[in-house]
Amino acid sequence: PEFLKQAGVLDDSDPSSPRVIIPNYFTLRSNCFNPSSAFYAICCIDKCEALMDHVESEIQAPYATPEKIVRVVASLPSASVPANRTL
Repeated sequence: PEFLKQAGVLDDSDPSSPRVIIPNYFTLRSNCFNPSSAFYAICCIDKCEALMDHVESEIQAPYATPEKIVRVVASLPSASVPANRTL
């Protein structure tokens, strides 16, 4: 938990219910290859970025109910799964 907090990934504004901030987690430097250079890192393209953009544009809030998230994700088309899927 301390690593996540220092990395800006943990939202502990409500200590009884800490939450991981998913977009911040995906973009952690630890998810990139860091060659022996202080000037750049090599990060893979996150194939989920377009999907997350869609979810965020539909939710338009920092929090959502599980039911709303399921509804948005179920209607989400992707390269590998058609929309209107059953979750």
